[in-house]
Amino acid sequence: MAKIKNNLIYDDVVPFLDLCRGKKISTYIFSQGDYDGQWFKLEISGLIDHFLKKYIFIFYDKTQQLGNLRGLFLKNAIYVDDREDHLIKARQIYPNLTTVLIIRDNSRVSTKSSLINYQIDGLNKIINLI
Repeated sequence: MAKIKNNLIYDDVVPFLDLCRGKKISTYIFSQGDYDGQWFKLEISGLIDHFLKKYIFIFYDKTQQLGNLRGLFLKNAIYVDDREDHLIKARQIYPNLTTVLIIRDNSRVSTKSSLINYQIDGLNKIINLI
C-alpha cells in the first residue's frame, strides 16, 4: 500500500501520472471543496505541475457538477475516486464510464455497488487498465 509522502500526497501518485503522460493518457483533477484551499494544496504538493490548468476542476460539490463534464468522459475514460457516492453518481450519468474506487484506509468497507467496476488500494493496481 502506498504511503503518504511529505504529509501531502501518496507516494504512488507522481509515478502513476508520469506513466500516464508517457502513454499519452490525459489526466484530470476533480477536486471538491473551497477553490482557494484546494488550489493551494495542489501547489504545495507539486501536483499542479503535472496537469494542464484547463484539466483542473475544483467544485464545492463535485456530484452536482458531473453532468456538466460530458466532453471529458470519453469512451475509454476511467474515473478514480475515494468516494463511492461520487463514482456511483458519475456512472448514473455516464453508464459507459469505468469507475475505480481507491480505498487507502484499511478501516473502510469495500463497496457492494454494481456501479463500481474496480476496487484498489493503490494506483499501481490500475496500471493494467490503462
